[in-house]
Amino acid sequence: MEGYGITSSISMNVFTPMPTLGAPVNIARYGETWFNAGEIGVLWSDPRDIYAIIMRFKHPPGGLSEAAFKVQYWQCNWPKVKFEHVGAGFSGWGPIDDLYNGLWRDARFNLRVEGNVLLFTFRPLTEEYPELTDYDVSFRRTLKVRVLFPKDLPEIESFEVYTDSTWRLMEVSVEWGCGLDKVRVWSGSIEVFNGELKDLKPLNNCSRVRILSKDSWLSEVKDGETDGIRAEIWYASIDKPKSFDETIVTIRSAAFSFSFSMRDLERERAILIKDYDVLISKSSENISLRAYSDVLSGKRLATIYDMIDKMPEQSLERAWREMPAKRRSIHFILGCKGRRQKIGVDTRGAIFIPKLWNLRVKGKYSDRFLWDGDTVTYGFGFPDRDPDERWLEDEYLPIVHAKWIEDGVVFEQEAFATLLLKNLLDDLKGEEMIDGDDPIVCMMKITLFSQSLSPKT
Repeated sequence: MEGYGITSSISMNVFTPMPTLGAPVNIARYGETWFNAGEIGVLWSDPRDIYAIIMRFKHPPGGLSEAAFKVQYWQCNWPKVKFEHVGAGFSGWGPIDDLYNGLWRDARFNLRVEGNVLLFTFRPLTEEYPELTDYDVSFRRTLKVRVLFPKDLPEIESFEVYTDSTWRLMEVSVEWGCGLDKVRVWSGSIEVFNGELKDLKPLNNCSRVRILSKDSWLSEVKDGETDGIRAEIWYASIDKPKSFDETIVTIRSAAFSFSFSMRDLERERAILIKDYDVLISKSSENISLRAYSDVLSGKRLATIYDMIDKMPEQSLERAWREMPAKRRSIHFILGCKGRRQKIGVDTRGAIFIPKLWNLRVKGKYSDRFLWDGDTVTYGFGFPDRDPDERWLEDEYLPIVHAKWIEDGVVFEQEAFATLLLKNLLDDLKGEEMIDGDDPIVCMMKITLFSQSLSPKT
């Protein structure tokens, strides 16, 4: 485990199924485990970086070797696509793994056997992907993992999966008030995702909260009163900014329900939910709902909701005016419904034809894209700048118009796409008339005239 010293030679005592301060987090508890003859595995809703797997048996297994086992992880896009290297502006366009598209991939691993415990750790990723020399990690990022084993093993006592997150413990205070109500019922329960609730008790000695069970309570506050709970929570300390091991705590009550991140609370020390009249804080900070609210009010700080409420009603004119200017103009794509071939018109009036996916996804005419590079471009001598005017016919038809005026000469361009060998109107007869391999052509009209009193050439 990079940064935490977990390698194939690490002591077995580091791994504990239940939370221990500073120990790696066993994320198998927060997934869905399955067990079949000769197979055990676990899946999660989000990808996890797995460094180690532990199998504990009721009795020591004998005569085992690595060859008797297979460790497999669900693989699709990772590691060829990895979100560490993707910025926010492009993350929405990147492929993500899911539970249905992919395959079980055999992992290269090391096996250690100590008594009734088996420890699986992963070998460097380059043993599976030799080309990834700049990403030689010792984890496997996956949505599900499984171990295949001989059917004559002793009974499995536990199956544990560990990431590079480590356990920390924090006491959290949740204090609630009445807001604008005369009476507010806060009876409810607490849930911890990717973490564990160690203890639950009333907020202080004056609290009227009645604890019902290890995770639920009764509470009612009246106008001017506050009350709450204290909860000791085991949470995952994460070193990676994009890890899915984050611990989320949810309060469900008759008044309101809300969730907060332990990572946020660790960083901010306190979280005020003004509209709910709730303060979540580290108990060690010794701050109260009313005192903290007064401090923020004195600083004249506003919530996002407050700032939105103060904004004037949006209008088309203001939205258009405040739209940031684009760094460069965009081209326009010409094509016909359902056809693979596309033709572009750029802001200088040039026509270009890209190969796009036509070579990777073979079609009837893919072998005719014979030019070098990706794109072939045809220019027509228009001024080398953005047009003075550019529009679509009737503001929506796929016929692009452009107009330049330079030195008294007006240049006009009109371009659209149509079918080479068929009547485009035949598409109206039904989808069966559309063939994705139909060749298309770009039709273009160029008009030049002079507004000058002197001759132009």
